[in-house]
Amino acid sequence: VRRLEELGGRLERVGASLVRTRGERLERLVARADALSPLRVLERGYALVYGPDGRLLRSTAGVRAGDPVTARLAEGLVQATVTKAESR
Repeated sequence: VRRLEELGGRLERVGASLVRTRGERLERLVARADALSPLRVLERGYALVYGPDGRLLRSTAGVRAGDPVTARLAEGLVQATVTKAESR
């Protein structure tokens, strides 16, 4: 009976340690995922800009002067008109 109690206590300690270790790892992974979130990027001052067709712009090839665009910011949207589009 005593041996069983010792093993039970040991199992509880190992289980608690495992839960703590896995919990800490999960917290680190969540923090990394949060840092890479597009919404976090917007909070740093960047914007997602969508062309007239509603697609995300990745280059100037998707727009011309006079086209309407929408910029998604951390806190809201901006409607704008392209005055100039030039590639690097």
